[in-house]
Amino acid sequence: MTVLRDWFSWAVAWVLVVETPVWLAVAADAWQERTEPTLEPMAVPGWVVPLAYAAGVAVPLGLLLVVAGLRATALHRAGMLVGAAGLAVGAVAFSGFPDGVVGGWYVGLTAAAAVAALLVAVTPSGPSDTARPVGLPGLALVAAGVFLAWTCWHGASYWDWRVDSALGYLLGFAVAVLLVALGATAGRWASLRGVLRWVLVVVGVLGLPYLLAGASALLDGGALYRWEEDESPWEWGTPWLLLGAGLVATGVAAWRRRGDLAAWSLAAGTGFGLTALWQDSTWGSVMR
Repeated sequence: MTVLRDWFSWAVAWVLVVETPVWLAVAADAWQERTEPTLEPMAVPGWVVPLAYAAGVAVPLGLLLVVAGLRATALHRAGMLVGAAGLAVGAVAFSGFPDGVVGGWYVGLTAAAAVAALLVAVTPSGPSDTARPVGLPGLALVAAGVFLAWTCWHGASYWDWRVDSALGYLLGFAVAVLLVALGATAGRWASLRGVLRWVLVVVGVLGLPYLLAGASALLDGGALYRWEEDESPWEWGTPWLLLGAGLVATGVAAWRRRGDLAAWSLAAGTGFGLTALWQDSTWGSVMR
């Protein structure tokens, strides 16, 4: 139970990292529309706006408390409770977004994160030296690698392996093979020492621009209200945000020598980033 709580705590913290710029962007867009109305923006139910304001306060506050509580249990629990409330409100708000803006999986995953945060807040913490199995995280890495390989094969086949895109897809295949290999051998590098640790730390640093690019795409405007013909900031904002957060989390876990958390983070960043690419982007709509 302690290991599961540890995994949930890690996952919730990074969900809060992802959803902080999301709700700040949505709340800012709602406020701008209120103070400077545009002509016939996309219709949004009125009840979404106050929920967006609430999530725009609770989610960042929850993240700040969780970070401040890294060495203070009371603050950490408070952050999880506030984060759970913010994520629950956010899940309801997502359900009111116009069709084609965000998918139903936003609602489901945000609600699941809210439940996980609540469980972390109300369950007792265990000793820090508890064994940390890597079987499930390793399987998740293998699944992410297979998903990436399938995505690359599907995309390259669609474009008939054109010269201008083939190299990118081949590089994707190479990364997919590495993910599968890491997942299959997770038990051997669980303690994360030596070269692999520093490679994953570098991966975390390289993920930071993706995280910032995703956040910037949403914060630039149009996260809630926009003209129907305007490009949606969710199209590329969400994939970059999810991938970037997963890579940065991988680097942080590697720095802490937590192989289980590094595996979960790398698998989640890849898997959810690809899910968003398929669901939200023009690329995904063309591939389907």
